[in-house]
Amino acid sequence: MGVANSLVNAFNVLEGSIRPEIAGRDLKFLTIGTMDFHVTKNCLKKYGINTIKDDDLKNHYSAIGEERNRSSKRLCAKLFQHYGYKIYEELDINKRADVLFNLNYPIPSELENKYDFMLNVSAHYAMNAIQAFFNTASMVKIGGKIMVVSVLGDMTNRFYLNPSPNFLIDFYRANGFVLEKAIMQNKRGHAIPYVPTKYKVTWIGAIIPFRFFLFYHFRKFIVTALLRITLGKQNIVNLVLSKKKRKKSDASQINQEVIQQRKSSIKNRLQVLLGERGFNQFRKFVGFFQRIESCVTQSIDPDWNVWCVFKKVENIKEPRFEIIETYRQENIIERK
Repeated sequence: MGVANSLVNAFNVLEGSIRPEIAGRDLKFLTIGTMDFHVTKNCLKKYGINTIKDDDLKNHYSAIGEERNRSSKRLCAKLFQHYGYKIYEELDINKRADVLFNLNYPIPSELENKYDFMLNVSAHYAMNAIQAFFNTASMVKIGGKIMVVSVLGDMTNRFYLNPSPNFLIDFYRANGFVLEKAIMQNKRGHAIPYVPTKYKVTWIGAIIPFRFFLFYHFRKFIVTALLRITLGKQNIVNLVLSKKKRKKSDASQINQEVIQQRKSSIKNRLQVLLGERGFNQFRKFVGFFQRIESCVTQSIDPDWNVWCVFKKVENIKEPRFEIIETYRQENIIERK
């Protein structure tokens, strides 16, 4: 996982809910997953984040290998210090983590009620999802907060399960939390309030207000039409398929580990050669053409995230599964 501009954009919108209510203590911040730092200097400057200096970024984007990992952790710690949290830790199943633990299983007692703020963007990678989310709820102190995300769109094969915003809101409400704020945000940083839907089947266009939908996807429709007119849909699809076939053919001849080493080497060289600004501009350039390619096969990109911030008000010993808001019907017995 990575800490990128999109996360800082969300933190800016939700800052009033994210900052601790009582300052001046050694507050603990935990992320679910080990984080790679990708935030740009312009983004930090935009929001007045001065805990990270220009030299910190310069050294980070020129580092490679394990030093890059250590640098990512240092910069993440400095970033969240800006929001009032002094101690930064990461929980994961790899050796980079401060807390080495598998969320598929119940947490030990020493992790319960330990953290003042938790950033949970990875619990849905666990196959035992209910246990994983209940673990995250149990690790937050009374009065502490947790921030979670739901990706709107097709995330097939990215992780086992993609929780809907309604699931996250209902689950944490049922298990000792109150919802402080929820927003829907795209990759450009545009944000609007999120209100849980009460329909079982909802097209994404019904969730996003029409004015945002029209503005955001108008360029995509135009580009798609031009591509189909000039090159033809079938030609583009064949081009993409032939590219994938070539990759599979090459992969069968070369060891996968060698391929990964080469990719990592090329990426590191580009970062050193182009610098922070140049490398990020290059990524945007590549991403633009990847989006053009996806226009042909996808009507709507999974570009919108729903971010929710909850405050813990009660300790729950066992997971609760009551329906709180979503799909409510008169014949459903509410929890007393």
